[in-house]
Amino acid sequence: MRTQSKKAFLRLFLGSWVLFGALFFQSAQEARAGIIAPLLEGAQVTAPGTFEAKLGADIIFNRGGGVNGFASFGTGFIEHMLDGEVYLGAGKTDFYVGARGKFNFLPDLPGQVAWAFVSSLSYVSDDSLDPDDTSKQLSILALSLGTIVSKAFDTSFGVVDPYVAFELEFLFVEELKNSVPLNLALGAEWVISDIDRWKFHSEFNISLDDSITYLALGASYRFQ
Repeated sequence: MRTQSKKAFLRLFLGSWVLFGALFFQSAQEARAGIIAPLLEGAQVTAPGTFEAKLGADIIFNRGGGVNGFASFGTGFIEHMLDGEVYLGAGKTDFYVGARGKFNFLPDLPGQVAWAFVSSLSYVSDDSLDPDDTSKQLSILALSLGTIVSKAFDTSFGVVDPYVAFELEFLFVEELKNSVPLNLALGAEWVISDIDRWKFHSEFNISLDDSITYLALGASYRFQ
């Protein structure tokens, strides 16, 4: 029964990737907004000496729709306290690159949720924020501040770590009015016991104010 559950989960996840891939190639030339890099992680931090490589995609539902693909690489810096990652992406957003740090304020312990603070700095090249001239390429700096609450639990196939995150992002755009998007993310990390070096990620981001709404999927591999 557990083997069937694992196979069904993998089929669903891989099928979603096929759909995202098709949407990515269809929309790669339609750069018209959407610049926030998905979190795709709970409040727990990566241990020092452990590395995590991640690939994913997010499908955007507002501002004309579209898909971004992205990759990231991270590691831990202070045990149970601090980790970081660098990331880049392209697609509906022409290009973005950045770095993110996460400070774990409370660890995931019995009777206690994990709580962390995150911040990131991104550089974005895109035409999406100028509706009057989509041929003009804009340079954007994005500073993001947020908090994540998560709690892992055991399942028949492994471990699930659902999380809720709130992000406030400051966008600094040359020649345009700066904006401050607000976002609420609901997501989970999925670990299958037989292949526990792999993590699968899912996240739904809700635009609270002047932001994007998307569904993101990812997969990451951990190694030392």
